[in-house]
Amino acid sequence: MADIPAVIYAAKSSPDPKDSVASQITATRAKLDALGGRSLVAEPFSEENVSGYRRSRGPKLEAAMATAKAAAAEHGQAELWVFHSTRLARGSGRVREARALGEVFYDLRRHGVALRSAEDDPYVTDEAFIGMASKMANKYSDDLSTHVRRGKLGQFERGERLGGPVPDGYQLIRSLADGTTVNEYVYDDERAPIFRRARDLALDGYAPASIARNSMPRVTAPRSARLGRGAASKTRSPTPSTPAASSSTAASPTSGLVPVPGQR
Repeated sequence: MADIPAVIYAAKSSPDPKDSVASQITATRAKLDALGGRSLVAEPFSEENVSGYRRSRGPKLEAAMATAKAAAAEHGQAELWVFHSTRLARGSGRVREARALGEVFYDLRRHGVALRSAEDDPYVTDEAFIGMASKMANKYSDDLSTHVRRGKLGQFERGERLGGPVPDGYQLIRSLADGTTVNEYVYDDERAPIFRRARDLALDGYAPASIARNSMPRVTAPRSARLGRGAASKTRSPTPSTPAASSSTAASPTSGLVPVPGQR
């Protein structure tokens, strides 16, 4: 009996300095070797820094799926292998949201390709379980995102950051409490109104370029915020922000602005 054509795909949602993708491929290859009866029809497809939750996985997944479909068309069947089902998709499948695992399953099934997983194979080989696996993948990512946002907000409120310059529009106030340095981020009274104004105009439907070019005062960001930005910072006007400039723009909030089509 001829071997089943197989394709391997591996992915990581973030940069991969520890070679997680390579270890996924190694583990998946080992699974295929243990099962026997499979032959790879192409070198493994892999990509990193491509989210399966915020957006659908990248072009390497599309290439892997296309290769598996072509193999199935030629040989009558094929398998697409991953280390874990979440490597394929973690979206909800809703409008304007990332693709769901169930979508990948049925798309491949229509073309004679079976999904296989080195770690949770029963969830991708049984149609009764694929909906469960799809929901679990999306819920895990959704919960993780919620916890990260909550943690980052709490970190900011405690005056803790991971590093880098103080965000433009804020000031860092340091004080001592019981011998411990306490950081607190407060609004910069001079620059915060600029960003509030940009927000309000954006919510009114004006295009970013129109807001920056015709309404916002020509400003230069604080030197600490410009460090490391290279040529991009050189294109800004050197005219500093002044109370007079801010008040003049306030007198004509929509002067020269062009609304985004369909929003006004």
